Formats: sequence, structure tokens, C-alpha cells
Amino acid sequence: MTRDAKSRTNGEKVRVVQVTHDLGIGGLPRVVQTLSEHLDHSRYEVEVLCLRDGGPLLDRLADRGIRSFVLKRRKTVLRADYFAASRIAKHFRERRPAIVHTHNTEAFVEGGFAAKISGVPVLINTDHAREFPDLRRRMFLEWLVSHVTDYVVAVSEDGKQNLRRFERIAERKLRTVHNGVDADYLKPAPDAGRMRQQLGIPERAPLIGLGSRFEPQKGLTYFLQAMPHVLRACPDVHAIVAGYGSLADELEAEARSLGISERVHFIGKVHTMSDVLACLDLFLLPSLWEGLPMAILEAMAVGVPIVATDVGGVTSALEDGRNAIVVQPADPVALARGIEQLLASSELRRELGANARADFEARFSAQAMARAYEELYEAALARR
Repeated sequence: MTRDAKSRTNGEKVRVVQVTHDLGIGGLPRVVQTLSEHLDHSRYEVEVLCLRDGGPLLDRLADRGIRSFVLKRRKTVLRADYFAASRIAKHFRERRPAIVHTHNTEAFVEGGFAAKISGVPVLINTDHAREFPDLRRRMFLEWLVSHVTDYVVAVSEDGKQNLRRFERIAERKLRTVHNGVDADYLKPAPDAGRMRQQLGIPERAPLIGLGSRFEPQKGLTYFLQAMPHVLRACPDVHAIVAGYGSLADELEAEARSLGISERVHFIGKVHTMSDVLACLDLFLLPSLWEGLPMAILEAMAVGVPIVATDVGGVTSALEDGRNAIVVQPADPVALARGIEQLLASSELRRELGANARADFEARFSAQAMARAYEELYEAALARR
């Protein structure tokens, strides 16, 4: 261990800086927030560095005594900020972390180079999710930075295999740590049941739903195409769609063209899915690719039965017929059949929901994720 690392670990808390693009709404910021809160604060002094923007999770971290910094992107006529690494390095020299933990490509490349030129002892990156093969430039840069990185973490075995196959990252540096969710964060408001009333959904009508970014990756068009099939089998069903994104207008127009706009309720951006999940009979994930999505972990945490597509790391959490219904992606008919199967049997919904809840508690809690990362931190520190 270097003298600098010793000075920050002998009798003192180990300062860890989590580096992310922002703390907005989405799976990655939620992982950063959850990990920052659940690391052992008697051992680690946790800070968060946002490279571009802040977001609503800044206030939550502040309420829990976790410092956050926002390094605003400089205005430039160029698409890239080529001086970002030097500005991040200046921040690291001032804060003197023992560990820098970056999240996804931008933070990994800019934050990783900055960590090394500023003398940070330990560098770890988590790759959350993307479609491989990625742009060659990005994959090359990640391969390059991986040479000075202690561990590169994937959130699923599928992600780990992609990092090895497409980026040629050394096997000895690759690890898998599943995402975790804070179940307390998902406790619904006392009046959560009023959502049905506010949306004009009958109390006894079957209610399905999802929360997602409105982007091509999430496969929402296939969900909308499935709804006419579902309505023929279950005429009383309604659906809640929470989220936002570039496809918002297009998706609402598609719902109108399919004649389902009175049954599909777009409710916009929500800061937590707790009130939505509290109303649902089942949760949907129609994605085309994923890592290990927080959305399904949140549904598992509260025992809502799930219909999801077989993509990425989804099946590292879900097993068809045991704790969920898993179908092929980009197939509206298969998605509709999965929904219909669950809506037809309250007993099956109870069984799958209970199994999912038990699996969550055993493998995907915030505490389990934090302990796994602490083991990596300590192993890397010991080598330094």
C-alpha cells in the first residue's frame, strides 16, 4: 500500500468518491445513490461527483449527510470536453480520495484518467448496461483505461461476458456485482390507492403497468402493440405507463392509432415507483436490451408479479414460471400471452410475487450490493 493510501486508511475513514454523469432519474443514478447510502459509514467517507449535472437525488444524499459535487460541463463548440480530465484531477487532488468508483463510459474514461494522474490509489468502474458491440472508440478507450483499473464490474454475468468478448478486458480484473434496491425507498404513501381514482380506473379493474425511459431500448412500442390482444382477452384491463423521454409524443400517438388511449394512462415522470407499484396487479418490462434493470428489482422488492423479456441480465434475477413470466423480446403476441396468463390466475400472481420477493431479499437488497462492493474496495486497498 502506498504511503498516501495508508494515510487515508490508518485510523481514518477511507474516502470513496462515486463518479457519475448526474443524479437524475434513472437506474444508474439510483444505484449510485443507494450504494452511497448503504456503504459502511463507520469505515468509508462517501462523496459523489457529478460530471455534468445534478438532479433530484442530490437533496436525498444531502439529507443523509453525503456530500455531492457538480462539475459543470464547460460550454464549447466541440462535442467533447477535452479538458475534463484535468478539471476532475484538480478536484481529486483537493479531496484526496483513497478510492474512485466510476460508473459507465464517460465517468470511467474521464474520471479514470483523472484518478491516475492525480495519484488516487484505487480505481474501480461499474459498467451498468449497454448494447454491444458499442462504438469502437468507446470500447478502445475503456480497454485502455482498464489497464490502470483495479476492477471492472458488470451488473450481470451477461454484461461481464460482453466486456471480455468485445473490450478484451483482462479476466482477472472482471467481477460481477448485482444491483441492489433499498426496499424502504419503495414504501408507498398512505394515499397511494387514490391513483386509480385520479386516473378514472375502476377499483376492481385489472391494472398492469411499467416505469421506463421512453427510448427505443425499452421496447414500449411492443407493449402498446400487445395491448389490443390483451384487451380482447381481458376487456376491463387498464395500464399505467410512468416515465419520460424522446419517444413520448410518438408513443402517445401510437396508443391513439391503436385505439387504446383510454386504457393506457401516461402519467409522466415520477421520482419513485412506490405509489405506482402499490396499485398494480402485475409489472411489465418489454425491453430490447438491459443490464440488470432496477425496475424489475423494485417490483421484486414489493412482491408484484412480473412479465419481462429475456434480455441481458434479466434472467440472472428472473426464472420463467418460478418468480416471473419471461418472454422473447420484440414479440407483442408473446408479451400479450404472458400478461393474459398472469391476469387469468390470482393464485399464480401470488405465487410468482412471493417467490420474487424472497429472491430479492436473498440476493438483490441494497445491503447485499454494498457488502459486495466493500469486499472489492478492501481487496484493492490491500494490494496497494
